[in-house]
Amino acid sequence: MDFIEIANTQMDKDVLSVNSTEWNDNWEEYYVIFADLIAFAQRCMISPGITLNNIVRFHRAINESVNGIDDIIKYQFTDACYILAKDPKTALIVATNIQNECLLHNYKQMKLPHVMFYQMIVPKVVISKGNVLTLKTASDITSIKKIAGISPKELLAGEGIVKAYYLEKKTTGGLVSVDKNYIQDFKKPSSGDSKTKTNGLYKKWRNDIENKLFSHDGVIDIPWLVLQPRQIKKGTLQTETVGAFKEKAKAFNHIWRTSFTEHLAERTSTETLKQYGGGISHLCEVLQAYTNVGPRSWDLIDMVAAIESL
Repeated sequence: MDFIEIANTQMDKDVLSVNSTEWNDNWEEYYVIFADLIAFAQRCMISPGITLNNIVRFHRAINESVNGIDDIIKYQFTDACYILAKDPKTALIVATNIQNECLLHNYKQMKLPHVMFYQMIVPKVVISKGNVLTLKTASDITSIKKIAGISPKELLAGEGIVKAYYLEKKTTGGLVSVDKNYIQDFKKPSSGDSKTKTNGLYKKWRNDIENKLFSHDGVIDIPWLVLQPRQIKKGTLQTETVGAFKEKAKAFNHIWRTSFTEHLAERTSTETLKQYGGGISHLCEVLQAYTNVGPRSWDLIDMVAAIESL
């Protein structure tokens, strides 16, 4: 058939028009988690092996992060992932699980000889909130005429998605950053009454009503380094032991030191190097809050000493 014949056929089927009122039930407000790997585009240009190393481990990390967590919707593609949650506790757990899971992958990678930063999976993770257009199940495709030819796994749109996308530009790799307009929602979940210093740091962040702690560029960072990995929604949030927190801080510091060393040796992108500043700055602030030493600028050598003294 030529163009005119096909056009007339399509008009007869009424598939070229969209009645927005028929879609009202498909719009819902969600907390939107957006995770995006840093430096992935540059790494794809280096070698297929590095590309495969990064993307497979990142997808595994995402899937493990949401394992056992109900009532979420996940859209994952290449080096990025959107996850929708209806309540802030679920969103907080998923977002911090992602950073923890990626750190677990990197921690194992660090045990290998001559590890480089391009072997690390370090995402930016942000959380915003807004309306999102979603299709719940694949059965809708055959049961509802209005969505004929549309795949639920490929349809993703709305202000919540856009807000999360732009929020990602306000933070750096290795952080979990929340839109300041919704931060109070994320300070409601309790971490229990443990007397450990890690729980004390988390409670200090929760009780900071002025939201000055871990604040920058219109976002508030969640101190995920003191939270345990692979948490689910049930019960209180679980904070790390002092020993586990120390090991995570050492690993986090090692990642960014490797980034800086690789930049000097390989002349990598200065855009990627900017992530180093954000990661190290966050770790400094976490250590300040943990040790109660007050404002201080550690250099790389003092950072190692500070972590060893925890």
